[in-house]
Amino acid sequence: MPTPSSNRVILIYGLWNVAPILWPLQYSLKNHGWRPEIWDYPSTGYVALDELARNLEKYIDSHHTGKPHIVAYSMGGLIARYFIQKLGGTERISSFITLATPHHGTVRANILPGEGFVQMRVGSEFLRDLNSDLTPLTRIPFISLWTPWDITVFPAKNSYLEEFPRMKIQAPLHNLITWMPSSLRVVNHALRGAEVALARQGG
Repeated sequence: MPTPSSNRVILIYGLWNVAPILWPLQYSLKNHGWRPEIWDYPSTGYVALDELARNLEKYIDSHHTGKPHIVAYSMGGLIARYFIQKLGGTERISSFITLATPHHGTVRANILPGEGFVQMRVGSEFLRDLNSDLTPLTRIPFISLWTPWDITVFPAKNSYLEEFPRMKIQAPLHNLITWMPSSLRVVNHALRGAEVALARQGG
């Protein structure tokens, strides 16, 4: 049965990841009064990101009656973006935060053949379509965290959308952005800000 979504945060990991990569973030959010949960999905890179987004939609519809926040790392951010921008997700969530997500793709995806990898290539049809209309993202609080030292999302500047707020995190490696104390502080602050904005709107 669906459960109320007050203070709920859905955490989404990235390519080749499993839940433990988000445990520090989950632990931090719990300590700040949030109710975080990690969405499990096949992160092999061989499943199309739009298909995974539809699975995310089903998960939210079956587990939440309210509007959870989404915090997504790396490839998980593109899955969430498709849900938000193409599947009406702006009506189903409260805010959106990405960490080291290849919003404009990564050249490292060029050497891998799976459908998810193809969609993450710089200039892919999937990304051109997703970036052609960013209007849905303007309807919810949205911020990207990125690190200039990223060599997984390359070039690193592809980790944010120029039109939206972003925060530079000095993480020496792509995956460490989910562990850095500065990341944890920014995520909590952004979620609190979204809650305040929702309260002012009466929603």
